[in-house]
Amino acid sequence: MNAPKENHILNNSNQPPKNDDQKISKVEDSGKTKVEGIIDNINSISNDTNRIHSAWNRYTYHQELEELSQDKNYIVRANVASNPNTTREILEKLALDENKYVRANVAERWEIPYETRLKLAKDKEPIVRCGIILNTRTSEEELLSFLYDEETIVQLTLAKIPKVPHDIANKIIKEGASIVKVAFIKNPSTRTWHLGKLLSDNDLDIRMAFATRPYCRDYHVSEDLDVHQTVAKDETITFYKEWIAKQEDTPKQVLNVLAENSHGNIQENVIENPAVSKDLLLKLTDNRNAPNIIISAIYKAHFSSDILLKILESRKDFYDYSVCMGIASFSGTPKDVLRTLYYSNQSWYVKKGLARNENTPLKILKELSLDKRPDVSQIAAKTLSRLED
Repeated sequence: MNAPKENHILNNSNQPPKNDDQKISKVEDSGKTKVEGIIDNINSISNDTNRIHSAWNRYTYHQELEELSQDKNYIVRANVASNPNTTREILEKLALDENKYVRANVAERWEIPYETRLKLAKDKEPIVRCGIILNTRTSEEELLSFLYDEETIVQLTLAKIPKVPHDIANKIIKEGASIVKVAFIKNPSTRTWHLGKLLSDNDLDIRMAFATRPYCRDYHVSEDLDVHQTVAKDETITFYKEWIAKQEDTPKQVLNVLAENSHGNIQENVIENPAVSKDLLLKLTDNRNAPNIIISAIYKAHFSSDILLKILESRKDFYDYSVCMGIASFSGTPKDVLRTLYYSNQSWYVKKGLARNENTPLKILKELSLDKRPDVSQIAAKTLSRLED
């Protein structure tokens, strides 16, 4: 809700108020040049910036804040409303300010009395009512009225506050609009027993919201795990299952469920996930029907030497040349794997991959620079040249 401090003025410095041209004309009429008039305007902007900073500075004295609270610039007054050193008396005056951003900043202040809070809760501007929702002293009874506010932004703000009160959460589940329920689901502080009540909702947007919700490890892990496993099995939200598959905090049990999906992108994201288990990696990389998935995962650099060697061993016939070449050319492949690949596979595509890889052992690069195939030897020579530089 806080109004911008300095940038707002700076960003609008190229757009002077409507009266600036008139000011410059008057200055010229009084004998000043146009340049002098522009300098006066620059100085005026500089003065605005200084007042904005003073209004924002928590060490500004009460007397100066009192003066700044009556400033013609609403950004100055809005900063006074946010300043923790501003007295209650000044805040009560600013609660009547003509500018909605000033009133919104006042609405968020816990120091304002109950009567002022009630008045701002009925303010015509949604942003001011949102400020009351964010006020830490607003009671549950006061918050409940905002669930039925005519403005969606107000309802959304209520659904996003930390630790939505239990009774309000139940009413959001039963009576809230779909977009409000989505915001409630995505709220990281929403308890899993509330989430469970929305799992059976047939609204696609709500199921998608579950899919994009971060996994919470802080409480009720087993219940939260059930939520994610249910989403992982949902056949109608493929795109969002791809998103779950790439999140590092997705539980391994959920990754196992996602890995069973035949959709290539989902399996690829599971492979690329640093949290994936070794057994699941080997199971997925053994899929010969999708070598591109494996290559993509190789380039994400979290395969260990033993897994890469097992991938190569499972492809002794080198049918999957693209996988072997991907491992050979990847700079993150361990040297022991590159040696194994070189001495067990003399195919040109593996040699070509090794020749361009700066991580390939020098001995192998020198041998490749003498290879009978020009494309291999020339690439190896260029790699050696780069390493020497």
